[in-house]
Amino acid sequence: MSLDTLPTELQLQIVAQLSKVSHINALSQVNRSYYNLLVNHLYTVDELTLQKDALRWALTHQNGGTLQRWREAGLDINRMRRNNTRPLIEAMKAGSDWATWQILHLGANIHIADNQGRTPLHLACADDFQRPDLVRYMLAQGANSSATTRAKETPLFMAIRCGNAEIVEALLENGADHAAKDRMGCAPLHEVTENGRVEIAQLLLQHGANPSLPRPLTGETPLHTAILAGSLDMIKLLVDSGADLAAEYNDFTPLLLACQDGSVDVVRWMLQNGVDVQSNTNKRGLTPLHAAAMGGSDEVVRILLQHQAPDMLTVPDQYGDTPVTVASRYKHDSLARMMVQLVN
Repeated sequence: MSLDTLPTELQLQIVAQLSKVSHINALSQVNRSYYNLLVNHLYTVDELTLQKDALRWALTHQNGGTLQRWREAGLDINRMRRNNTRPLIEAMKAGSDWATWQILHLGANIHIADNQGRTPLHLACADDFQRPDLVRYMLAQGANSSATTRAKETPLFMAIRCGNAEIVEALLENGADHAAKDRMGCAPLHEVTENGRVEIAQLLLQHGANPSLPRPLTGETPLHTAILAGSLDMIKLLVDSGADLAAEYNDFTPLLLACQDGSVDVVRWMLQNGVDVQSNTNKRGLTPLHAAAMGGSDEVVRILLQHQAPDMLTVPDQYGDTPVTVASRYKHDSLARMMVQLVN
């Protein structure tokens, strides 16, 4: 007696005893009748044994028919796979736009996370995906715009790192925390000033980011960071947004730091916009001329001397060193000679 001569109910009971996908698949290939009988069971076993070969194949080959049959079997798109991932996370890491949307439309959970704590929203903001439309869709579906990974990174940090202003704006409009700190205690604005993304910095400041927020370990503010990065446009934006021009980072105000760094355009702009040379002496007695002597920039020294008397060249710091002696110590001999000539 062959299987196909038995009543359908009995055939289904026999089929239910088959537990290997390969066995069920082989039997389903016998004829159309067997296929119709076995197809749902085939997909169910594939799902319940965490193999998900059918789903993987459908998504990899963008096969809507197989995906439809998988859907008709009533299977759970959020079940864990054998490699401890879920289909949505796997599709996004593979960079598959088609698969990602298909899985979302199957009802995938957008609040799940991978073993690093990254949610689908984190991945949508990351450098190898960057899909503003997908970000907006997930936010509209209630994705947490301030979810943190194990490294304390939010989606906003990831969007900033890849420089996508459209995604940053979408996150901020949906409540992303612009003051959230990573594991080093740095806020998004610190990250932005390092990479010089003025447009993104402007978005953060418009949504209330603090332009004078210090890094917890060093006291470095976004303005100090922008000076070290040499971004005059960023510096202008921060100052116009109220950045503290007296804040100190390792005892250096922004002007002192710009002088030491030899940032001619930055020093000139700061002095032209009212930054006072005389008030930028730190607690060690270091003046802007001392700082310029450390950096060795003749032009910065000349600019400073246009805003203060030449006798400042002889003013010592708390250790008794004048700008001339500092230039000599740092082996800026031509600068030291120029200073001596000005003193004499």
